Amino acid sequence: MIRNLLCLALAALAAAPLHASCPAADCDPEILGRRTLEAARIAGPAPVVDGRLDEEIWSAAPVAGRFVENRPRPGSPAGLRSEALILVDDEAIYAGLRYYDPAPETIEGPLLRRDDESASDWALVEFDSRRDRRSAFVFGINPRGVQVDGMWYSDTLFDFSWNAVWQAAAQRRPDGWTAEFRIPFSQLAFHLPEAASELLWGVNFYRYNAARGESSNWSPRYAGLGGIVSNFNELRLPAPPRVRRLELLPYVAAGADNDHQAERDTLRAGLDLKAGLGSSFTLTATLLPDFGQVEADPSQVNLRAFELFQAERRPFFLEGFDLFRLDTSLAFSSRDLSFAEESPFYSRRIGRAPRGLVPAGYEVVSRPDATRILAAAKLAGQTAGGFTFGLFTALTDREEARVRVPGGPSEELTVAARESTTVARAIRASRGGNTSFSLFLAELHRESAGEIDRQLVGNAAAVGAELVHRFGDDRDYELRGWILGSHLSGEQAAIARVGRSPRHYFQRPDAERLHSYLDGESLAGGAGETRISKVGGAFRWDLAARAVSPGFDVDELGFQRHSDWLLLTGKASYEKFYTGRKVRHWIFGARNTGIGWSWNGETRAKVIDVYGTLDGREYWSATLSAVRDLPALSADWLRGGPALLLPERTTYGLYLATDSRRASQGSLDLSYAEEPDSGSRSSGISPFYNLRGSDFWQVSLGGGYREDTLGWQFAGRPSGPHAGVDLVGRLEQRTLYFALRSELILSPRLSLQVYLQPFASAGRQDRFQRLESPRAGDPGQRFEPLAASQIRRDDGSGLLELDLENDGVFESRLALGPEVERSLDGSLVLRWEYHPGSFLTLAYNHQRENALYAREASLSGALGDSFGDQPADVVLLKLSRRFGS
Repeated sequence: MIRNLLCLALAALAAAPLHASCPAADCDPEILGRRTLEAARIAGPAPVVDGRLDEEIWSAAPVAGRFVENRPRPGSPAGLRSEALILVDDEAIYAGLRYYDPAPETIEGPLLRRDDESASDWALVEFDSRRDRRSAFVFGINPRGVQVDGMWYSDTLFDFSWNAVWQAAAQRRPDGWTAEFRIPFSQLAFHLPEAASELLWGVNFYRYNAARGESSNWSPRYAGLGGIVSNFNELRLPAPPRVRRLELLPYVAAGADNDHQAERDTLRAGLDLKAGLGSSFTLTATLLPDFGQVEADPSQVNLRAFELFQAERRPFFLEGFDLFRLDTSLAFSSRDLSFAEESPFYSRRIGRAPRGLVPAGYEVVSRPDATRILAAAKLAGQTAGGFTFGLFTALTDREEARVRVPGGPSEELTVAARESTTVARAIRASRGGNTSFSLFLAELHRESAGEIDRQLVGNAAAVGAELVHRFGDDRDYELRGWILGSHLSGEQAAIARVGRSPRHYFQRPDAERLHSYLDGESLAGGAGETRISKVGGAFRWDLAARAVSPGFDVDELGFQRHSDWLLLTGKASYEKFYTGRKVRHWIFGARNTGIGWSWNGETRAKVIDVYGTLDGREYWSATLSAVRDLPALSADWLRGGPALLLPERTTYGLYLATDSRRASQGSLDLSYAEEPDSGSRSSGISPFYNLRGSDFWQVSLGGGYREDTLGWQFAGRPSGPHAGVDLVGRLEQRTLYFALRSELILSPRLSLQVYLQPFASAGRQDRFQRLESPRAGDPGQRFEPLAASQIRRDDGSGLLELDLENDGVFESRLALGPEVERSLDGSLVLRWEYHPGSFLTLAYNHQRENALYAREASLSGALGDSFGDQPADVVLLKLSRRFGS
C-alpha cells in the first residue's frame, strides 16, 4: 500500500502546474498582481445607506472590477461581472458593490439572523486596516439585508465571533443586485500617524453566487495560492482628522432559576465599555458580566481520563481574541489522543466551575456551578513602530459551597479562591506580512484560601515566542516555529496533585525518572515546534517536529492533555479542479501520519493514514479516510499504572454531503474502528439535515448513534490488600442523542431560536482481567482473566467484591461508575436589536440530568425517562443599551 501511495504522490508532482500564481488555462496575470483602488472623498452630504447607489458621488468614484474566480474555476477571470467603489468622509468609510447577474431571478436572499452565513448570495468587503498583512476586518450583507461580520487573523484563519456596529443595505435590480455599507472608523483598528493626509490599507471585495456556486474576489484568493490577507490589493484613502471611540453598554438582567434545591430570583446589572486611547489603541472592558443567554455545552461521553474540550461561547471572550491566540495546536491524533486543542491560553478557564474538594464525611447542600467574574479588560492596538499589541486581564471572585455533616447544620466551605489572570502578546510583521515575530506571556495568581492552597497551585506562568516566515517565488513555502516555557508554584501537595493528573502521571511505577517531579513546590518545563510547509500550489505538504518536556504544564491557563512527548508528523495532498465534467474537484493525500516517543525513547504513537475527497458536478461531496495505528505504548491507559502496549488499530471513515448551495441540505458521517487483539471495536453514524421552510424559517435536525466495545477499558484499582492491582474489563457502551434547532427570523434584527438535545448513554463492564505483563509481545499475555467465581456484583450500586487470590475469600472491593448517563438540554432565546448595538434578550433554559445503575439499560427508555428527572430551569430577561460613537 505504501508503494502505491508513493507512486500516486510522484504522479501528482509530475502533474502539478509550474506556476501556482497562474493555475488556470485562461487566467490573466494582470489581475493576479497587486492592484490599487483610490477612495473618493465626500465633499457634500454623505450618501444615504439604502443600497441603491444612486447618489452622484458614487458615479464619480474609481471602480474596482475584473474579479478573480475562486470556485469553481480557481484563478480564472470571474464569470459574473462585479464592481466595487469606496467613499470616505471624516467619520466613516463607505463601500458600494454592484453585482451584475444575467439571471437575477436566481439570486438567493433568505431572511437570516445576524451572523448566520447560510446558503445565500453574499457581498463582503474586507479591510486590512492595520496594514500588517496578517489580519483584516470583514463586513458582509446578503440581498435581504442580513449582516455578517468577522475577522481574519494569522493571514488564513477566520474568527466568526468578532462584531462591530455598522450599517448596510441591499437592493435587487433587473440586472443583479447592489449593496451599500457605512463603517465608522471607530469600529476599525488602525494607526493614525500625526499630520498624515493619506492612509494605505489592504482591501478585498468578495462575492458569492449560490445558483452558480461561484465565488470570486477582487484580490486573488483560490485553492493553491498561499495566504489570504497577505494577497489583499491596496486601498488609498484620505485619513480622518481624528477618531472618536467611546461606547458604553450598561445592562440590567432579571432572572429566576430553580437548581433542584431552591428557587431564586435575581436582579443583576453590569457594564461593557469600549474606549479609544489615542488613534491606535482600544480598551474593551466588562464589569460584572452576565452570560445567561449563552447556549449550554452539548452532552458528550468521555471514556478516557482526559478533560473534554468545550468551545468558548461567551461573546466577550470571543470578540477580538485573535491577538491572544498563540497557536500550538497540531492536527495529529493517535487512537483517542489528540493534539488539536492544545493552547497556552484557554479562555474557558476564566469563570470555570469551582474545583475545591469537599472533605470526606460531608454532604453538599449547594455548590456554585461557575465562578463569578468580577471584571475583565482587553487593550489592543498598533504602535508607530508597527507592533500589534494586546493585553488581557480578568478577576474572578472567591466562591463558597454550603456543606454539612449528615443531620447537622450547614456551613460554608471555600471551593474557589479569588484569581487574577493576565495575558499579553506582541506581534511584529515585516516584509509585506511574509515574516512575523511574536512574544507571548500569561500569568495566573490565586490568593491564599486555606485548604484550597493544598489542592490548587498558587501561581502559574507561561512565556513564549513564535516566528513565521513565508518564502519562495510565489510565497508558497512557510517556515514556522514556536517555543514555550511554563512554571507552576505552590504547596507540595498541590504540585503533586498536578503531577498525578492524566497529562503527567508521574506516579507510574515503571517511570522512576519522573517520580522526583512529585516532591517539590514548583514544576517547570518547556515545549517547542518547528514546521516547514508548502502552502501553495496543487501539491501541498507539511512536516512538523514537536517536543514537550515531562514538566511542561500550562493547563491552569490553557488547555493541555499531553507532556513527555517527542513527535514527528507529516501530511501531504494533491488537489485538482475540473470544468464541465461530472467531477468538479478532488483531493487526495495523508493528513494524520506521524511517530512519537517519550523523552526516554519509548514509542508512544505510530500512525499512517490516507484520505480522498470527491466533489461532483451537482455539488455533492464525499470523503473517504483510513487510519492505521501501529503498536505503541500508552502512558495514560491505566491511569497512573504502568505504560501499556496497545495493539494495532484500524479506523475507517466516510462523510457524505449534499449540495451546500441549497437552503435545504444534509450530511451523513459514518465511522468504524477495530482492534482485534484486544477485542475492541466501535462504529458510529451521525446524520444531519437542515430544512428551510421559507425565507424566514428553518429547522435542523442532527444526532448520532454509537456503539463502543473496549476490551481493555480501565476499571480501577480495588481497595483491600491488593490496592496496587490494575484491573481492566470489557466495556460495551451505546450512545444515542438528537439535536433539534429551529429559527424563526422576523427581521434581520429580531429572531427566535429554539434548541433541544436529549442524550443517553448506557454501558456495562464485564470480563474483568488483572494486569500481568503490560509490555508482553503476545497481547494475550498482558492480562490474566478473572473467573466468574472470583467476582460478586451488586447491580444496585455498581460495587464489585473480588477474590483476587482465588481462595474463596472476597478480600477486595471495586466501585464502578454509573452505567447510565442521560440528560435533556433545551433553550429558547428571543433576541431583538432594537437600536444598533443595543439588545433586548429573553432566554429560557431547561436542563435535566441523571446518572444511575441499571442492569438492563435501554437507550430509548433512558431517553424517555429523562423527562421524569428533576429539572433545573432558568429564565432571564436582559436589556442592554449602547451609548457612544
